[in-house]
Formats: sequence, C-alpha cells, structure tokens
Amino acid sequence: MNRRPLRALTLAAGVILAAPALAAPVPPPQTLSDSTVVRTWTLDNGLRVFTRHIPDAQAVAITVGYSVGTDDDPPGMEGLGQALGELAFMAPAGDIPARNREELDSQRSLGWSFPVSRRTTLFTEVASVEQFPGVLSQAAARMRGVQVTKTGLADAVNHARSELNDMLYGPAMGALYYQVREVAMGRKDEDILRRAAAKNLGKLTVSEADQQLKQSRVETLIQSVQKSKFRCANLHDVDSLFTGMTERITVSEQARSLLTPRQI
Repeated sequence: MNRRPLRALTLAAGVILAAPALAAPVPPPQTLSDSTVVRTWTLDNGLRVFTRHIPDAQAVAITVGYSVGTDDDPPGMEGLGQALGELAFMAPAGDIPARNREELDSQRSLGWSFPVSRRTTLFTEVASVEQFPGVLSQAAARMRGVQVTKTGLADAVNHARSELNDMLYGPAMGALYYQVREVAMGRKDEDILRRAAAKNLGKLTVSEADQQLKQSRVETLIQSVQKSKFRCANLHDVDSLFTGMTERITVSEQARSLLTPRQI
C-alpha cells in the first residue's frame, strides 16, 4: 500500500441500523455482483456517507473525500494542495497530537495514505475492528479543524516540494505520465520547472494555511466494514461525531476545464 497518499474515513456498517436518525429515509441497500452490500445516506449537515459491507472482513477502511485537488492550486502557488493535504492529515487536532509517517506506520499498521490528485483529495486509515471507534472519532476531529504550527507548515511545504519534484522529474515512468498532462494543458518547459520547484509555497503563512483549510469542502465519507462487529453503532452516534461542520460540508460544483486534443 502506498503509505504517503492514503487519506480516508470509514463508518461501520452497523451505523445504518438507526435510520430514523436522519432527516430523510435511508435508501435500501444494494447488493453488488461480488456479494458485498453498499448503502448510502446523507447526514442532516449534508455529509454524504457510503458504506460497503464485506463479509468476514477483519478491518475497517475509513476514507474522507474532498472535491479539491492540485487543479485548484491558485496561479503562482503550485503545491498548495499537497501542503494542505499534509497538514490536514498530520497536524494536531483538538487533544490529538501531531503525527508523522513513522508513527502512522505503527499506529495504522494495516495501512494509511492521503493522495492529492488533480481533482480530489482522499484521507484513508485502515483500522482493526477494535480500533474503529477511536479512529472514526479522530477522523471527525480532524475534519472539524487542525492546528497549524510553523514547524508543521514547514514540514508540509518541504514534503509538497519533494513530491512535486519527484512526480515531474523523478523516475521516468511516473515523470512522463505527469509531464504529458502538463504539455497537454499548454504549459511550457519553464512552467513545468516552476511547478516542480513550488518556490512560492515557502511564502505561505500559518494564518493563510489555516484559512485555506477552513475553506476545504468535505464531499464523501467512504467505508468497507464487517457488519456483524458493529451492531452497537447507530446513526445517532455518527451524526453526533460530525456535527458543527455544516459550513464545510458542501459539495463543490465548480466547472472544471477539460483537456482538448492538440498538436505538439
């Protein structure tokens, strides 16, 4: 599993047992061709929840999805998406301390990642059945907001720069993949070099990073779980964990620029 980019949040399938907790009725479950069962619903504050019941699963994969990515980086601030993703996943939140990759390898030994793609950001943590309630609570705390520090911001900027440089000028197979898109979008060599360097990212202040994070919009909450282990969970529990975030749980519907064929 790619450790660096996995960012996600998962809810136990058992939470679907208390449908009256929602403003609208929960749609019936859908059984897929592989015999897994999917349910979706929307909390009162607008957060969309997806659950997938995988029989006999021994772990829970929790994913929080944001409808923002590197294509949303403002001009001259290349790498902002990666830096904000690093902060949102690693910075302290409430009474939860900051964490680093080495600690996550121990705390989430089953897997974790937080990739920032062109149009989405996904925070994923894989928890054991016993860990699930605590991990879910921590994910909710991070969604409410993290505390940005100078040290944390500096680390996030360094990781973002390293990732951008590796994507565009690292191993040939990966670099070619990313450079082809840059060329297709009409960017010149100097534009690609500037993006890889992310020089202006160093000008980002703590207050600016904090404001950018507060503007992030949560789009989805995804999960794969073993249903029988979560009979005690209910939608009241889920709703209470994710209250107070109404202003940040609105799905972005902004128009996206499309790539068009061109000669190069």
